[in-house]
Amino acid sequence: MVFGSIRTDQVDIEKLIDIDDDVNDQSALLDYLDSLIDTPLNVNAASVEQLCTIPWISPALAARLVYHRYRNGEFQNIAEIKRVRGFSTIYD
Repeated sequence: MVFGSIRTDQVDIEKLIDIDDDVNDQSALLDYLDSLIDTPLNVNAASVEQLCTIPWISPALAARLVYHRYRNGEFQNIAEIKRVRGFSTIYD
């Protein structure tokens, strides 16, 4: 059978599995984000380990956030957080 220019008998099963994994990852992400509504993570008090639980925050970025907070005091707004190297490139 042909669908467009792709033969369906040549569809890569691994790609279908990856799509399903992406859906599961998105569901897990949504569940995690929902949990943050009930128990928010305070960026001004969180440890590196706690910050790493946030999707897309690497250990290096978490360490820079904590270090910036140590050197400059608590973050007062999002603009201050975006000044941390690596943060604005991910979240802009």
